[in-house]
Amino acid sequence: MKSKFIYLLFFLLFVFALGNLIGSEKGFILDFSTSSDGDENRVDDEFGITGPDELCLYYGSIIGDFFGGGIESDVFSWKIFREDGTLVTERDGGFQVFSFTFSEVGLYKIQLNVRRGTTPVYSGEKEIVINKGADLVLENSNLICVNGKTELTIIDPSTPDIEDYFFEWKNAIGEVIGNSNTIEVSQPGNYSVSFFKNDENGDPICPFSQTTNVFIPQDYSLSVSTTESCDKGYTDIFVSAGNGNFGTWYYQRKNFEERVLLGSGQGTSFITADLEGPGDYEIIFVVDNSDNNYCKMEERINFSVLPQAELELEIIQGSDNCISNNGEVEITAISDIDYLEILKEGQYYDLYQNLNAGDVFSISDLEAGVYSIKYALGPCGLFLPFVVELSEPNEEMQFSVVEIIGETCSETGKIDGLIRVKMDNGPFTGKYKLLSIIGLPFSEAELPNSEGLIDNEEEFEIELPAGQYFLEIIDENGCIYSKPERIIVPAKDQVYFEIPERLTICQVFDFYPYTDQNLRFKLIDPNGNESEILAGDFFVLDQPGEYSVIGIDTDEISGLCPREKTIRVTVTDPIEFEPVLRSEDCFGNKTYEADISISDLSSVKINWYNEKDEIVGNGKFLFPISYGEFKLEVRPINSEVCPNPFKIFTVDKPVFELDIDISQVQYCYPEKYSILSVETDFDEAKSFEWILYDEENNPLALPQFKDQTEIKVNDYGAFEVVAFSGIGCEIGRKFIEIERNEVLAEFDVPEELIVCNSYELIPATDLEIVFMVTLPDGDQFQLQKGESIILDQNGQYTFESMEDLGNADLCRVIKTIDVSIVQPVSFEPRLVSQDCGGIFVYEADIFGADPESVDFYWYNQESELIGQEQNIELQIYGTFSLEVRPKGALSCSDLPKSFEVLEPITELEVNLTATPLCPDSEFSLISVETQFEFVNSIEWYFTGVDGQRERQTQYQNERDIAVDIEGTYEVEVLNQLGCVLGSDWVLILRSTDEVRPKTEEQYIVCEYLGKGEIIEPGNFNTYEWYLGSSLVSNENTLIPTKAGNYTLIVTSDEGCQYSTSFEVVENCSFEVMFPTAIDPQNPDKNFIIYTNYLVDEVDVWIYNKWGDLLFYCHNENLTENQASCIWDGVFNGEKIQIGAYAVKIQYRNKNEEGFKSLFGNISVLN
Repeated sequence: MKSKFIYLLFFLLFVFALGNLIGSEKGFILDFSTSSDGDENRVDDEFGITGPDELCLYYGSIIGDFFGGGIESDVFSWKIFREDGTLVTERDGGFQVFSFTFSEVGLYKIQLNVRRGTTPVYSGEKEIVINKGADLVLENSNLICVNGKTELTIIDPSTPDIEDYFFEWKNAIGEVIGNSNTIEVSQPGNYSVSFFKNDENGDPICPFSQTTNVFIPQDYSLSVSTTESCDKGYTDIFVSAGNGNFGTWYYQRKNFEERVLLGSGQGTSFITADLEGPGDYEIIFVVDNSDNNYCKMEERINFSVLPQAELELEIIQGSDNCISNNGEVEITAISDIDYLEILKEGQYYDLYQNLNAGDVFSISDLEAGVYSIKYALGPCGLFLPFVVELSEPNEEMQFSVVEIIGETCSETGKIDGLIRVKMDNGPFTGKYKLLSIIGLPFSEAELPNSEGLIDNEEEFEIELPAGQYFLEIIDENGCIYSKPERIIVPAKDQVYFEIPERLTICQVFDFYPYTDQNLRFKLIDPNGNESEILAGDFFVLDQPGEYSVIGIDTDEISGLCPREKTIRVTVTDPIEFEPVLRSEDCFGNKTYEADISISDLSSVKINWYNEKDEIVGNGKFLFPISYGEFKLEVRPINSEVCPNPFKIFTVDKPVFELDIDISQVQYCYPEKYSILSVETDFDEAKSFEWILYDEENNPLALPQFKDQTEIKVNDYGAFEVVAFSGIGCEIGRKFIEIERNEVLAEFDVPEELIVCNSYELIPATDLEIVFMVTLPDGDQFQLQKGESIILDQNGQYTFESMEDLGNADLCRVIKTIDVSIVQPVSFEPRLVSQDCGGIFVYEADIFGADPESVDFYWYNQESELIGQEQNIELQIYGTFSLEVRPKGALSCSDLPKSFEVLEPITELEVNLTATPLCPDSEFSLISVETQFEFVNSIEWYFTGVDGQRERQTQYQNERDIAVDIEGTYEVEVLNQLGCVLGSDWVLILRSTDEVRPKTEEQYIVCEYLGKGEIIEPGNFNTYEWYLGSSLVSNENTLIPTKAGNYTLIVTSDEGCQYSTSFEVVENCSFEVMFPTAIDPQNPDKNFIIYTNYLVDEVDVWIYNKWGDLLFYCHNENLTENQASCIWDGVFNGEKIQIGAYAVKIQYRNKNEEGFKSLFGNISVLN
């Protein structure tokens, strides 16, 4: 009985609490359930695990609470195990009450160990069964949809043991309104339900509570501009679902299943020509219910397409003239026709009724002009125009439409077009009349200028909107002349976009005009201010009144005209609201409230969004079951969203336990104490309590250390720190034992130092320790063993030694250094003197300071001290440095000033080069070559034929000089000390060489064969052959390959240049020469061949009169005018007989493929 009483008591408290938390998402709170007796390891009667024996999962989880007894200062170690022994969770701390969220069904074991100080005082366990709860079907929000009522159901009615459950429903003011699984409500508001069931012993188990919101749905109704229209019509029919009701539009022919898309939005339009012919249709609207605001998902409205009458018309003849009136037409009824009326300029002319399909009749005696046939079948009537022309029109009435200009665009829409009419035979007086496409006249309201006078005009213009017209010309006697051709004024298409006619906004609204075209929008607000955007962007609406929206095409090629529409805006004020965290417990349960500036919640819409942007609540309160970035939206009902509609807040994942550590530092010199420091996540841990356990394990609170994360203690013993969250929940604790330590972290530093500007110090120690250094200005940093510190502040430095890794048993030591800073001395190393032997003297320039007040230190490049006087003499070279310190001070922080003593240059190689003094030259140019970077001055000397050496001051410091006097020229180069580093001389004599290049005035070349004569000008040092201004060769001979004017420039061995010119002319004639007679007795008169330079190869045959070959010769690589193929007239060892012999010669140039042939005779004499 005791356990049942406790459970029922907690359950009643649970239900009462839930009744005051109306408007949450799907949430739950669980109280304590039945206790468990029989803990075998109980040490004291005050300990034990009290909690439920059985729980049920709802929406996948349930919270169980367990009580452990004991006193507040005890430390409880809770563990939960699955049936297979795996650990589910554990938590240590001062948790007499332990809560855990179960998410899996099964048998669990709860284990508890309790210690008081360092002594275990209790160990026990209990079991709990987690069952699958009933399937809950209650939605967060519900709409009153049917007969002004809606049903609310909490548990799936098909649940097998539903009769075992007990229910209690409450309204927003806490009144009980039902005790069944399902209730019916008719009022909007917040509702809550609590339920539980009994186990086999009749004990209540598995309690749960949930809240929901009931809303009045948003409604709409359809309207249509007409419920029926005739087939093949082109008049727009408009359907609308009302402002702010968006969705998709379809049509469906009755007795057919297929739905055909018409459009989308809060309204659309269509024409009967878009449908499927005569018949009955339904226009269907499917609402967009993505926000769950509607009960009615779709609505239909009836629409009928009526059939049209049909006929054929034939013009039999026109009217001869305006007197005869003998025009005639024939009409054939294609369908039944209820009535058919003939109109002349809109006036009754004739009437026929009840015509049957196939009827044929004629209408005669028609005067000239435009007629219209009005015919109908039922309510659907049509007009058919026709023109009776004048067969013999008066010449003065004949006209032509010479120009038609279609509609054009204006800034906000379209401008009418015009037609220009010309009277073909000169000026005309009368009038004109325009009739519509169906042959009817226009009223003044329809077309103000449909009639007009023509006053002795040859041309006139009529402004017209887009459309099709008939034009009549009427003379002063009333005679009418018209043409059957329609005058068509082209229309100009306009841009398309959609905006609502009315809009209710909350203070400020980002308004997006809808279009699928590339448009630019102009907005004119109620005050006349203008702004522009591109399609896809938005206007900011913030004033009540009428706005104008003009859509303008950005595509110049499409040529669409602008369109202007208006929208009337109503502005409501936003609602002030904030999400407020009202409560939070130590087990992660949180309650948020929408703090709203108005009390009437029925006029506002509330939406809570979780981290996935899902709506998880619609009421004033939220009990989050997930974590992350949440949003709250509160806005007036039936209004667009308000600016900055969401208040964003973060639901942090609760921290139940933190890792906590305590670092212990013991100090032994100059005094003994310990520093205990907490190491944890201080963003979560907000407060701390310290406990000291005495020798008997009794806890002793240390309130002087409350909320301190580092404490100084002089006692040894057991200490414990407990960390609490910002809401006072314990989230961790750590225990540490302090024992006495006598091993010091020893090191050495001087007690006092005088430092020039700064000084680098390394503390001396043999131990593996580090140092915490505190500077005179209070800054701190850690110094590793062997690292140096720069002492650059006046005052006391504190060095605290501490153990390094692996050496944690050392007791810390603190030592200080008193540092005095003196100012450094300004100094510079300065070169005093240098001689030609390479000895340098440097001085330490201290800018007027007393040399007795400073110390001098001269160092070589190995940093060895080489002098301590103000001056130093150097006969070695390299990098040296100087340091000057105040008398007796340590080294200053500034590095010694380095200077370089370069090894002096005492000798340089000097070379003089001179151009020749040629016979035709005015001078010789003499140039000095040496390493001028080491030269300070240059001196020149001249020695003539008289042997006198004279200094040439006019050439001082010149590197190049021009001379025209024969003799010896000498140069000396000197350094900045005036020491001679080197010299050279050159003898200048005028050339007497008389050798010049020799060439002919003209040479021959054959360009296409690439052959030319060899030109040999003589022996010189260099050659430059030019064709015109282009260098063609540097060889000592030239075989020209092109004709032209050539120049040859040669340089003699003395360096003098000479030139000559010659001409090369084109000649590609082959020349082969041989004698006409030979004398075998005379060796000077043999047969011989001569060729010019073009012939490379020759073959010779000589035959007697019987055709016997007497001589043959083949020769290649011929040279011009060189003899070849010589024959002495001997054949087979005997001289040939006197007589005539035939000669055949073939020759060629190797650049040609074929041979040329030459035939002749020679005579043999003697």
